[in-house]
Amino acid sequence: MTSFLIKRLLLMIPTLLGISIVVFCIIRWAPGSPVRSEGRGEGGEAALDANLSKFRAEMLGLNKPLPVQYWNWLSKVVQLDFGNSMTEHRPIRDMIWERVGLTVKMNLVTDFLIYLIAIPLGLLAARNRVAPPLRRFVFDTMSGWSLLVLYSVPSIVISTFLIIVLSRGGLVDSLLQAYQITGWSWLIMPIGGVNSPGSDQLSLGAYLVDVGRHFVLPIIAMTAGGLAYMSRFSRNMLLENLQADYIRTARAKGLSERKVVYVHALRNSLLGMITILVDILPAMIGGSVIIETIFGLPGMGQLLYWAVLRRDYATIQALSLVGAGLTLAAMLLADVLYAVVDPRVRYD
Repeated sequence: MTSFLIKRLLLMIPTLLGISIVVFCIIRWAPGSPVRSEGRGEGGEAALDANLSKFRAEMLGLNKPLPVQYWNWLSKVVQLDFGNSMTEHRPIRDMIWERVGLTVKMNLVTDFLIYLIAIPLGLLAARNRVAPPLRRFVFDTMSGWSLLVLYSVPSIVISTFLIIVLSRGGLVDSLLQAYQITGWSWLIMPIGGVNSPGSDQLSLGAYLVDVGRHFVLPIIAMTAGGLAYMSRFSRNMLLENLQADYIRTARAKGLSERKVVYVHALRNSLLGMITILVDILPAMIGGSVIIETIFGLPGMGQLLYWAVLRRDYATIQALSLVGAGLTLAAMLLADVLYAVVDPRVRYD
């Protein structure tokens, strides 16, 4: 296992190098530049003259050939220095450090909820695949349709719907005020930022509740798509294993149905479910751009959004590299979990 981990870690180096080259070329070929972005007035017209634009390009090093620009950037990155933001004029490492915790925590909570809810839902649907018609319709067919619809709805639509219905001034809030219903105000969730103004004056318990309420809607929006996909995948994996020969053999030996399902079928299905972790985590990181921007959360996704709008090349490159590193780490984690779940897998 140790030699395998060392090889995989070494393989990450050329992979990250290739990703950085692709990102570097794409953002340089895209329309716009940090110079033009900084010089735009309120009307959207360039307010800088040609000489000042040229001076800014020289200050940012954008007047040099692309290979030289890339080499200058790479020579800093190997020293774990991403340089300064071209628009914020602050160290990018500090900007990422301020925001990466929020994004990683949100994704960890989202992944935990996806697996916590999706596996039981998939197991329930798989076990009722051969149940009586009414039970099969309720727990398999209807749940399948519902999850398919949920998976088809973009996260931006789900986020907007949650804000319209459950935020302050939304549909539920208006109904409660219109009918003077009290005691249900806890349904109204705050949006924007990670805490309410003046929350620093609250007690520790009240402060944690306030922070948690700010994350309820973003977590729901991030969990929805992955939950639907994971539920259907876990159902299909369980059905495939429940129809396998070793399951029929286990039943023929007189093992209880609970042991057959939860010990034999479910454990063998986990190997395929671990594979989905490699797909879910990058999707969550990409989805953070939309979720964090809509809900005003100061995470890496919001930082990437503003960097793209301002054509902040250095920040875009740094965030892309960090995101790629987290994705490769998730792939390595999945490979390690293979060996933990399936004793037949060996990396020696």
